[in-house]
Amino acid sequence: VSLEYPFAAPLVIVFSIAMAVLLVIKLRKKLWIALPPVAFVASFALCLGIFALCDKSELKYVGSGSDEIFIVERAGACSVCDVTDGSAWNYWQLRSSLPTYVIEIEDYVLSHPHKHHAELIKKISERQPIRNIYLPLCTDADELEYLSDILTVAGECGIDVHFYERGETITLVDNTHLRSFFESGADGHSSVYMSFYKDGESFTYTDNSKRLGAYELGENSRYMLFGAH
Repeated sequence: VSLEYPFAAPLVIVFSIAMAVLLVIKLRKKLWIALPPVAFVASFALCLGIFALCDKSELKYVGSGSDEIFIVERAGACSVCDVTDGSAWNYWQLRSSLPTYVIEIEDYVLSHPHKHHAELIKKISERQPIRNIYLPLCTDADELEYLSDILTVAGECGIDVHFYERGETITLVDNTHLRSFFESGADGHSSVYMSFYKDGESFTYTDNSKRLGAYELGENSRYMLFGAH
């Protein structure tokens, strides 16, 4: 539970004033001093429940150059889809894009591994714990080496590891579904395209390789983004 929720500050202020008043005045019944803490906890729980019911899930795109990140967030629950080269800059890009009340990352989906991803994931998890990480089943020798480094970091940080095959459906927060595709190119760099599905709506992303599979995947999508990676 985080005190960074938008309703937390007013509750803390009211609680502090109430406690100060009760400590200053002379109370005949000392049990009254327990009233503000009880009221604060009950009010916080009520506000948190209303926030969870009213807050709508959001798919956020964060792009800088050829690095692209997708964030699915609702009421503090968060999933991250990484389409980057794993450079250190992406740590700050992700951190600045997450709401302050997100205290952990439920799912971290890696579209394809790069050399620096292990270091990036370790740095992220030190700030906001990652519960699950989804890694693609790669066949390229270099990518397999990068995956090995990521597995080492996941073990050190207590992250549950899941592997997914090309086109397999992954369930993210708020019952949002993701299908991620990757193809190894002749230059050794994987091409990525993915689709997000929720409540009959779909959004498709493809990197700048623009291979035929991405167009086929996007035929039934309402929105399609041609990325820079």
